[in-house]
Amino acid sequence: MRWPRAGIVVVLLAAVLAWPSSATAATSMSIRWQLPANGLYAVGIDHVKLDGTSAGGYEQFYEYPYSLYQNNPILPNPVGVNSTPTLSQVRMEFYDRPTSPAGNYNPLNGDGAVAIRISPSAAPNIGMVTFPVPGGPNVGKFFGDVLSRTTVTPDRVRIEIFQTTGQPLTSTGYAMDAFSASNSVGAAYNTGPLWNGQYIAFITDTATGRQAIGFMNLSGNTKFDLDLDITCFGIDECQWSGTVGNSQGQFHSLNPTRLVDTRTGLGMPGSLAPGDGRNSDPNSLHRMQSRVGHEFQVAGVGGVPARGVSAVLLNITVTGGSHSGAVRLIPKPPRTAVWQDQSSYPAGNYQAPGIYWNAWDTRASMQLVKVGVGGRVRVESYSQGHVHFLVDVVGWVDQGQPNQGGDRLVTVNPQRLLDTRTGAGGPQLPFGLSDTRQLDVTDVAGIPSGAKAVIGNVTATQSTGRAWQLVWPAGTAQPNASVLNTHTGTTRPNMVLAGVGQNGQWSIFNNTATTALIFDATGYFTATGGSTGKITAVPSAVVLGNTSRAAGSDVALRVVGTGGVATSGVAAVFVLITSGGPGSGWVTAYPSGGTRPNVSNVNWIPGQTAVNLALVPVGADGNIRIYNSSAASITVSVVGWVN
Repeated sequence: MRWPRAGIVVVLLAAVLAWPSSATAATSMSIRWQLPANGLYAVGIDHVKLDGTSAGGYEQFYEYPYSLYQNNPILPNPVGVNSTPTLSQVRMEFYDRPTSPAGNYNPLNGDGAVAIRISPSAAPNIGMVTFPVPGGPNVGKFFGDVLSRTTVTPDRVRIEIFQTTGQPLTSTGYAMDAFSASNSVGAAYNTGPLWNGQYIAFITDTATGRQAIGFMNLSGNTKFDLDLDITCFGIDECQWSGTVGNSQGQFHSLNPTRLVDTRTGLGMPGSLAPGDGRNSDPNSLHRMQSRVGHEFQVAGVGGVPARGVSAVLLNITVTGGSHSGAVRLIPKPPRTAVWQDQSSYPAGNYQAPGIYWNAWDTRASMQLVKVGVGGRVRVESYSQGHVHFLVDVVGWVDQGQPNQGGDRLVTVNPQRLLDTRTGAGGPQLPFGLSDTRQLDVTDVAGIPSGAKAVIGNVTATQSTGRAWQLVWPAGTAQPNASVLNTHTGTTRPNMVLAGVGQNGQWSIFNNTATTALIFDATGYFTATGGSTGKITAVPSAVVLGNTSRAAGSDVALRVVGTGGVATSGVAAVFVLITSGGPGSGWVTAYPSGGTRPNVSNVNWIPGQTAVNLALVPVGADGNIRIYNSSAASITVSVVGWVN
């Protein structure tokens, strides 16, 4: 293996890690050092100019104590460094080579390497240079699998990684940056031995040209899988070059699991603050607090894998807000400059608001959200006050990679399975205090007995006070994750998804105030094989702008070929519907060409803006239809589709 150099990488590293003043500039210098006895070594020397650039490659290259390669001079000590341009720094890379048998440096065999940056001076003495050794103190390596929908061919991924913090010092006080550079082997990768600390990684998928430049933290042997199908390959703080298309994958339902509760500090440290997180404060600690308070982790927590995830289905809840407001969710973007911690905040958020609330209200809303950089989701609060924020994950969409083994989504014509006002699906009796009932969700409405999970819209109405409701698979433990929050005089809808439990049933619980509940099924998930029923989350795209519509309006909306939705083979779409008007009313979304069903997707009362996620089958003409019962302002945005 040849010495691990990639000129553009090292030039960038030299430019960003050191920029000595011109007062110490020089064109020549003499450098002295010591190396452990009885070893084989190589040294490469870079000349970095005052403007931070370098010609690339080694200006000088030596081997020590004797030459293995023709025309490579034996390393003198001290070595004279001579340069035509004025130097900003000299960067020396020391390689530890195996002695038994004598051979070339290979990080995959455990050979270490370090770099030392030297400001020009008369005759610097680096002192004793040491190397990270496998099994040594504070030494580990990065390793992991390389995931992709396409074949990971030999050497497909190039991994170059350089230490930025935690470096040990030479005997005279120079920092030694451990580094490693190698290619993937099969569908996995390894680095050479490295000292614990933070590293900047340059990872390139040579098959696509995509490159991630970002920070990784090492603490002993650290497993970090690379996912070539997502932005930044799984690195959190990252600069990105290249594009990644929307991933089509199968669904994996989960027992509802709480990821965020700002009331207790779970997942996020405190309530959402006024503003949207784009904090321009020059104090880096303040900016960090702003970022931490506006992001949460979804990949690698709550039953969601750390890699191989394209989107998640989340139930979000807001409560205790001192002012009215709205929240938008967005997959965390990459940075535009790796060293600028605020550069991942775009000028504007394209995503439609996922939830609205009035002061001191509690609201819940299901959201289909693409997973962003580092497996994180960004939160932007549009309110003049603080509000508490809760997130429960109910499932995730895979990347369509080999052996992920999810379920397919099959849509059905919307059909009412429960209405306590009429006795459909159970007694003609509202839910009362601590009331738990079972609901048949299979062998009805075209949903087969083998269904794994069921999805649809649940609505609470005629509530006599504040209450919340749960839905979960019958026969399993009751989760700590509500699906609805109701209040006197309101009608509240929300999409709900839960696994099928004992006897093909759900359990439904109401905690306090008497409440009428309604459930309209729109689809189910099946483990049966097939190529259809895969979900693709897409960036939010408006298909019906915020327009005032008269009572009884029924409009067709083109969704096929819009906002990342395919031009053919689309069975259904996920849409966010926002509505509000001077009176009470509801919205029904249904496939174009079909009869409007007796179901609702969004309900509102005067003075209330309501939003809800809906799964809507697509008509043969590529359209869906939106009906509103009363005069209202309505916005519809597509956020995903099903093939």
